Amino acid sequence: MLKIEVDGRPVEVPQGATVMDATNKLGVYVPHFCYHRKLSIAANCRMCLVEVEKAPKPLPACATPVIDGMKVWTQSPAAKKAQNGVMEFLLINHPLDCPICDQGGEWVHTFMPSVTGVAQAGSGFGAFSTSTRHMRQFAAMESFL
Repeated sequence: MLKIEVDGRPVEVPQGATVMDATNKLGVYVPHFCYHRKLSIAANCRMCLVEVEKAPKPLPACATPVIDGMKVWTQSPAAKKAQNGVMEFLLINHPLDCPICDQGGEWVHTFMPSVTGVAQAGSGFGAFSTSTRHMRQFAAMESFL
């Protein structure tokens, strides 16, 4: 078993586990789009970026293997800045056809701006503003699959 620290909380995970596995074991939510425990790791959405001690830049939690003694921060300013940057990029490049989309408001993108704080930050995303709407609790998609 490997011992690591996530947001100051110790956790033990088996050899070969990822940072995402460790955060899930602790019940710490890391925003993500492409990760699912039953699928191969893609790490292409980059939404799960976290700060890792001695790493020069944030790393994807879903693809970063745990190393004994590792220290990870999911809510640090660097991690939140990276996650918000990815979310802003996705929102800027995402089409605004939600009313006619096949997902019909059931997709994770509908709630992710409120989860990551991008919508509350006054980023200028009028179509995604949550200040005047009541947002229901975000539910992780993998629990339904």
